[in-house]
Amino acid sequence: MKRIILAVIILLLISEGTGCTLLKKLNIGRKGFAAPLGFMVLLGCMQLLYYPAQLFNLSFTWIIIPSAVVLAAGCACTLLNIRDVFRSLKSKNTLILLGCACFFLFVFSRMYVDMDYSDTATYLNYVAFNINAPKLNWYDLGNGLRNGEWNVYYLFQGYFHFASFFCWLVNIPYYLLSAESMIPVTVVCVWGLGLLYQVLSGALIINVAGDLPFRNRYIRGAVLLFLLLYSNFFYWDVTFAFYGNTYRGLYIMLSVYMIYRWMKEDCENMKYLLIPVTAAGLACSSSSLFMGFSVLYSLAAWLFVSKRKNALHDMALIIMSMVFYVCAFVSRPHTVLAAAILIFYILVMVFWHRSPLSGIMNAVERFLTKYAKEVFFIAVPAVFVIGSFVIHLTEDTFFTKYAYYLHDFRHLDMITDYLF
Repeated sequence: MKRIILAVIILLLISEGTGCTLLKKLNIGRKGFAAPLGFMVLLGCMQLLYYPAQLFNLSFTWIIIPSAVVLAAGCACTLLNIRDVFRSLKSKNTLILLGCACFFLFVFSRMYVDMDYSDTATYLNYVAFNINAPKLNWYDLGNGLRNGEWNVYYLFQGYFHFASFFCWLVNIPYYLLSAESMIPVTVVCVWGLGLLYQVLSGALIINVAGDLPFRNRYIRGAVLLFLLLYSNFFYWDVTFAFYGNTYRGLYIMLSVYMIYRWMKEDCENMKYLLIPVTAAGLACSSSSLFMGFSVLYSLAAWLFVSKRKNALHDMALIIMSMVFYVCAFVSRPHTVLAAAILIFYILVMVFWHRSPLSGIMNAVERFLTKYAKEVFFIAVPAVFVIGSFVIHLTEDTFFTKYAYYLHDFRHLDMITDYLF
């Protein structure tokens, strides 16, 4: 357990240093902890570097190398900004984070992971089977046999490959020196990655609460307490804190907060951070593609309605991570189509400011700016509503039933098991 906690602390320090460095380089004011941003950027960079190993089923070595390179760069950033890191640790909010971590350890020690009625075994196997594997993802999660790839929805989630690296890192004395006993993957994941999530989520909540327009400190304290309990301490976010789906929520909250600061403070450089943060969200869960699209669609609507300069180019840049993920996803059933999409995107970005493409893009931007409300609030939603309804009537799909949105959720465990 000592090795797990030490590894989490080191990773948090590297994340804080990375976040501080990026905010300073981009001239963005640091408000509170930078660790949530730093970790998401680190994970996003790892995901972008993992794609070759994921696409070609390379060995686990090609997860270790990019992970080590990214963490080494993070260490360098931390050492260069060690004063800012210590300044963050000296704040009174660090005591709140320490309390959250201790509370998580206390609560989790009195709970158990429900293996029979959850996807825990599947995700733990995802992590365990890739450690020191000769071919990445070369197994079937349904039966545990190493006879080929499983579902494409799970092939490009770099968070689980990072989890494999994290487990390998914690057990380095065992793998390389045979000097220590091996800590099981289950223990490293549920305790280590669970604790990491709790601290990162708590840090982000503290940042958000501190940015709310409440002058009364008692109201702000009550809001902070409510957010911490509501977001971090119900059954799912305690027992399944190591899930990629749980980290996906952290990505959504961070991206929304970053966009909020962009709007509020006119932080134009925030768009560059959204690229790796979006990559991190996709690394956690394939459904981040749709959730992230919703967030970025709202951002695009705001940029065009407010008539921001270069809105189209900014959005084309921000969706870079999504384009890469879509290409990787599509490459399994349609390799040529994936290559065509990637080449088209690269050519558009490279020749954006050259004639005749620049004229076309300027015309598209002028149209979207002029008719932004009609396009983003009427036309596009109408297409999705009508299109999904037609597909629902004509195709046998797993789409959510319309009656689901009228369901009374108050009796579900996720709602009733809040500690308060």
